[in-house]
Amino acid sequence: MTLVPAGYRPAFRCSNLVIFAPFMKKSKNSFYVVWVGLEKGIFDSWDKCRRCVDGIADAKYKGFSTLEEAKKALTGNPWDYYNKREVTAADNALRRRVGEPIRDSICVDAACSGNPGELEYRGVYMLTGEEIFHRGPYPEGTVNIGEFLAIV
Repeated sequence: MTLVPAGYRPAFRCSNLVIFAPFMKKSKNSFYVVWVGLEKGIFDSWDKCRRCVDGIADAKYKGFSTLEEAKKALTGNPWDYYNKREVTAADNALRRRVGEPIRDSICVDAACSGNPGELEYRGVYMLTGEEIFHRGPYPEGTVNIGEFLAIV
């Protein structure tokens, strides 16, 4: 299931095309669990957590919004918490304001290694997840140009 990314608001809407513009407000985690680092435990600030994981190649850590979530996570497997995100009140508010994602649509994105650098872009049919086009790599491009070309 594809959702509108948290922290994005609609820039404009034109029939079935919705373009989202980022804004700077990001949610803050209050507690950080370190499973693998210089010191294992729960930390109440990013600075304290960072001191335990900086320079550790296989460090495993994650932020949580409540102490109860952090305590539960500390006793569990870190892999149970990676790439999983709970739907928050902000997500629900955004969904009420913007509406549900349009599943019968094409999503495009671009990536660039360097600026300028090697550029690629692609489009995915959201209903099936099928990649419908992929272009590149091009030797001298930027992400902005790639995203523009993908939309066009």
